[in-house]
Amino acid sequence: MNISSAIIPTIEFEETFNVDPHIDQMKEAWVYSVPVSFLYFAAVQVGQKYMEDKDPWNLRVPLFFWSALLAVFSWLGTARLTVFLAITIQEEGFFPSLCSIKHKIDNPVWLWLYLFIISKLPELGDTFFIVARKSKLHFLHWYHHITVFIYSFYLCAHPHSSMIWYAGMNFAVHAIMYTYYTLRAARVPIPRCLAMFVTTCQLSQMVVGVVIQVTAAYLVYVEDKSCDCTTRDILFGMTIYLSYMVLFADFFYRSYFGKRDKVKKS
Repeated sequence: MNISSAIIPTIEFEETFNVDPHIDQMKEAWVYSVPVSFLYFAAVQVGQKYMEDKDPWNLRVPLFFWSALLAVFSWLGTARLTVFLAITIQEEGFFPSLCSIKHKIDNPVWLWLYLFIISKLPELGDTFFIVARKSKLHFLHWYHHITVFIYSFYLCAHPHSSMIWYAGMNFAVHAIMYTYYTLRAARVPIPRCLAMFVTTCQLSQMVVGVVIQVTAAYLVYVEDKSCDCTTRDILFGMTIYLSYMVLFADFFYRSYFGKRDKVKKS
C-alpha cells in the first residue's frame, strides 16, 4: 500500500500517475516561467492604467466561486501531502524528510505535487480581481506571485525531498487563506483576529521555510550528510524564503501594529 493511501484512500488516476515525463518536460520548459512572469507584470501595469478612470467592477460572485474553488483544491492537497509527510517523519525522522525521502514519494503524492506546481500559473489570476475591483495592489502581492511561480516550476525540474515541505505548507496556508477570501466574498462578518490569524499563518510558513533551508545547509556543509538538494537549490530557496519572511513581517506589522492615519471629522 502507498504511504499516502494509508489513511486517505486513493483513486485510480492518482495511483496510475507517472511524474517522470512531466519532470523531463519541465527540465526544458521551466525557464519559460521567467518571460511569462514579465508578461504577467506588464499585464498588471496595463490593467491598472486602464482602470484609472473606470469604476470598480463588481466581481463579488465570480470572486466567491474563484476563491471557493481554490480553497477546495488546497484542502485536498493539504490532506494528501500532510498525511504523507507526517507518516514519513514518524518512520524516517525529521532530518531525512529534508534530504532523503524523494524515493519514497508515491504516485498519488507526486500527482498532488505536480498539480500544486501547475496551479501557480492560474493563481496569477488572483491579481485580476484586485486590479479590476481597484483594490490596493501591494508590492508583496505581485512579487510573491511571480517568485512562487518561478520557484515552483524550478522545483518540478529539479525535485528534491524538501519540496514536500514547501508544497505541504503552501497548500495548508492557501486552504486557510482562500477559505477566508471565500467568506469575505460571501459577505460573512469576519472578526479582525481571523484576518490576523491568516497573516500569521503566512508569516509562519516563511519562517519555517527559512529554518528548512538553514537546516539543509547545516546537514550538508557542517555535518557532511548526504542530501538530494544541491547548493543552487539551497541558495535559491534561502533567497526566496528570506525575502518572503522580511516582506510578510513588514506587512504584518504595518497591518496590525503600525500607525493608522487619523480621520478628521468634518
